[in-house]
Amino acid sequence: MASHVLRLASRDNYELVAGKDAAGEERKGWIYKWPPGQKKWLEEVAAKANAEQLTFTRSLAVRAAMDDETKVFNVSAADAEMILDETSAAAPGEEEPSHGPNDPWLARVSAAAFLARVVSKEDLVRRRQEIISIFEQALQFQDRSIALPRDDVMYDAHAMAITGRLYLTAISGDEADAENLLQAVATYPASAAPAFLRHGGIVEKIDQKLLISLSRIALLACMIPRRAHYGEDEAAYDIRRADLESRITSRIEAERQWREGGSEPDWPTPPPRRTRRRKRTLIMGGAGGARKLAPHESEWPDYYYDEKAGAAWLRILTRLGPSAGSTSMAVMRANRDWLLETNRSGEDGEDDSDIERVWTRGLMDFAAAHARHWSDEICQELVFDVLKAFPDEAFIDAAAAFIVQSDLHHIEGDTADRAYLLSVREAFWPRLKETWHWRSHLLSSRDGRMEIHLKELVSAFYMRLHYGLGDGQSYTKGLSDPELAPFIPLLSEIAGEAPSCPTISHLYLNVLECLDPSKVEGPLAFTAERWTKEANNRFWNEFGVGRRVLSIGQKAVVLSDISAWNAVCEALMEAGVTVETEFLERLHGESSQ
Repeated sequence: MASHVLRLASRDNYELVAGKDAAGEERKGWIYKWPPGQKKWLEEVAAKANAEQLTFTRSLAVRAAMDDETKVFNVSAADAEMILDETSAAAPGEEEPSHGPNDPWLARVSAAAFLARVVSKEDLVRRRQEIISIFEQALQFQDRSIALPRDDVMYDAHAMAITGRLYLTAISGDEADAENLLQAVATYPASAAPAFLRHGGIVEKIDQKLLISLSRIALLACMIPRRAHYGEDEAAYDIRRADLESRITSRIEAERQWREGGSEPDWPTPPPRRTRRRKRTLIMGGAGGARKLAPHESEWPDYYYDEKAGAAWLRILTRLGPSAGSTSMAVMRANRDWLLETNRSGEDGEDDSDIERVWTRGLMDFAAAHARHWSDEICQELVFDVLKAFPDEAFIDAAAAFIVQSDLHHIEGDTADRAYLLSVREAFWPRLKETWHWRSHLLSSRDGRMEIHLKELVSAFYMRLHYGLGDGQSYTKGLSDPELAPFIPLLSEIAGEAPSCPTISHLYLNVLECLDPSKVEGPLAFTAERWTKEANNRFWNEFGVGRRVLSIGQKAVVLSDISAWNAVCEALMEAGVTVETEFLERLHGESSQ
C-alpha cells in the first residue's frame, strides 16, 4: 500500500495529454501510467466484462424477441447460433424451476426457440436435431407442485421450449411434432398458455383440429391431485396422480384418433368444488343435556383445478373465431351443469359471497365471443337461463363479464350486432332488479356510494369498464349517434329506477353527452323529472348532476317536454344551482306558444 501511495505521489508516473472538451476547446491534463502488469490485468478484466455484457445483451434480446411476437427485435439467426455455440455445456437445473436473467440454460433454450421461429425450412434442417434435443431436455418431467407458473415466456424455460415446439409444428405440419407439442402441453399447461397467447399469429396457422385437441388436453391437465393430509396414507396421493396421468394419456390417444377421423371426445370440466361449510355456530349443551355438535366438515375433493390457466386456454380457443360455433357450444354445454352446481345458493337458500369467480368469468368471456352467432334458443339455454339461475352475487359477477366482453367484440359491428347487445341488456335487466344488491342500493343511494360488484354490472350496462375502486373507462367514444341511440330507452329506464343515485345518473349522462343534444333531450327530460321527485339538493348541486342536465337542455334545438323542463329547473333553483335567465325565458316562450 505504501509503495502504491509513493507511486501515486510521483510526477514521473503521470503523462501530460491534450484533448478537446465538450465545447471543442483544447485542454491539457495529467493521466496516471499504470504499471505494465497491473495495466494488463485491468485490460483483461475489462475485456472479460465487455464479453459478458455482450453475451448477456445478445441473450436478453433473443429472449425479449420470443416473449411476444408483436415485439420488434434487432437480433438475427446468427446471434442465436452464436448463443447455442457458447452455451453448449449448459444443462437444466434439477431443483430450480425459475431461471435468472443471466442463466445460460435459459439462453440456450431461447436461442433454439428463436431459430425455430425465424430460419427457413432449409436452414432449420441443419440444426433441427440439436433444437429438438434442447426442447426435450427443457421439458423433462418436473413435479408441478414445485414449479411456479408465470405469465411471461422470456423467463420460463418450459414456456420457451413449448413456444419453439409450436413453431416447429406449424412450419412442418408433421404429426410427430404435433404429438410432441401435445405431450408438452399436457405436462405444463400453465406454462404453455402464455406461449400460445403471446404467439397468436403462429397459433392461427396450425390445424384447427389440433388446436382443439391441445385445448381439451390442457383443460384436463389443469387438474391438480390433492396431496395427502390429516393422516391420510401417502399412497392415496400417488393413486390420484397416477389416475390423472392415465386419463391424460388416454385423452391424447383419443384426440389422435379424432384427428384421424374418429369420434370427437367430450370436453373436460373442472372437478366439483368443495361443498361450502354451513353457516352454523357450535352449540354446547341442549335439551336434556344432549350435546349438539357442529355439522361434519365436508370432504375435500381429490383434485383441485388451476382456474387461471384454464381460463387462459379458453382465450386461446377463442382464436378459432365465429366459424367454430359448434365447438363453443360444446364447451358451454359441457360446463352447464358445473356452473349451476357450483354457483347455486347455499343449503339455507341464502346468497353466498364465496363464489367461484375465475372459471365462471372465463366461461362468460369465452361465450361472449361466440354467443352472437348462436341461435336465440341456444343462447337462452347456455347463457341467459344459466345466469338467471345463479344467486345474486354470482349473477352480478358473471353478467358483468358477459356484457363487457360482448361489447368489446361487437359494439363496433353492424346494426344487427348492436341490436344483439341491446337484447343482452334487456335479458339481464329484470334479473338485476330482483337482486338484493339493487334493492338495497335503492334504499341508500343518496350518498353516491355503490357496492363494488353492483357497480361493475351497472357500469357494464352503460358501456363502461369498471376497475374496482376507480371511475373506470368508457368505450362509447367514437361511436356515432345512430350506433348509440338504440340503447337510450333502456339506459333511461335504469336511470329512472334509481332516481336519487348520483353514480347511475353520471353513468347515464356520460352516454348522453356523446350524442347530439337534440336527440337525447326528450329521454333526459323525462328521466330528470323522475329524479326531481326523490333527489335531494346534494344530488343536483354538490354531485354536479344539475349543471350537466342543464348543459344538454340548453344545447338542444327544440325542447320536447316543456312541463318536465320546468319541473327540473324548479328543483335546480331550490338546490342552489344557477339556471340562466335565457333558458328560463326560452321555456316561458315555448310554453306560451
